[in-house]
Amino acid sequence: MAVMMCSRRGCDRLLSVSRVPGGNPVARSDPEHWAVVFWHCAGCRAYFCDRCVTPRVLRRPVCVSCAGVLAKPDIDDLLN
Repeated sequence: MAVMMCSRRGCDRLLSVSRVPGGNPVARSDPEHWAVVFWHCAGCRAYFCDRCVTPRVLRRPVCVSCAGVLAKPDIDDLLN
């Protein structure tokens, strides 16, 4: 399982990068320490777990570092 860390200061959660539908079962069973849903900011190139994003008026998550729009990354790009 590929692993990354959430980029937000003070967040200790790990990001599970997996092609398994719904995320890696190990990560799903421990949501306090793992996130299977995460976003990427193209502006500052940071990754954030689902607990660290802030929705905007149009329900699009906003980067907590640079206020850029976050997008879900392509898992295949991360694993290759």
